[in-house]
Amino acid sequence: MDTGPEVLTGSTRLKAGTAQKLALNRISTGAMVLNGKVIENLMVDVKANNAKLRDRCVRIVCELSNATADEAKIALEEAHWNIRLALDSLPA
Repeated sequence: MDTGPEVLTGSTRLKAGTAQKLALNRISTGAMVLNGKVIENLMVDVKANNAKLRDRCVRIVCELSNATADEAKIALEEAHWNIRLALDSLPA
């Protein structure tokens, strides 16, 4: 993977690290898609362990449905914060 010229002459580790990170990101993204953890371009198997992740779940459900934020939150609470189950419980 060509990452372009070095910013600092002789610092090949910087570019090698960038190339490695890009390659690993592609592999992990592909694995998530193949394992069905993605709908459209959104990761839906989120473990909503804190307020930030619960807010993310609400935004994802809103984006993938016609639900308001309040409707999405209610559906998620009833589905124990499982995005797929929440989406299934909302009207199409």
